[in-house]
Amino acid sequence: AFPGRMLDAASWQAVIDGLSQHFGGDASVDAKTLEPIRAYLEGSARRKPTAGADGKPLLRITETRWFVHEHDEVPSRLRPGGDEAVKPAACGACHQQAATGSYAERDIQMPRKGATR
Repeated sequence: AFPGRMLDAASWQAVIDGLSQHFGGDASVDAKTLEPIRAYLEGSARRKPTAGADGKPLLRITETRWFVHEHDEVPSRLRPGGDEAVKPAACGACHQQAATGSYAERDIQMPRKGATR
């Protein structure tokens, strides 16, 4: 799961509304499970809009202006199309504490050349 601050409330609502077709899979959950998730996302959502150029809510954190800016220093070998490409949503590949919700720069460790992802 990603921290709520990664997208604005409109984007999170669009993600929730599309869980049955979530990036090629069905991520639907029952209403009882969904309600605390929805409350968390609404309460911690980014205040700045994360809409795309077309004004529609972005569904991918990796497409936000913030994400693109923060990851502009990722070595080209790790970027999509690079010889050791890492999927942009595979946060744990570089952010060693991503599973605990920490994306602190001090915990970043770029994969070594030839390492599996």
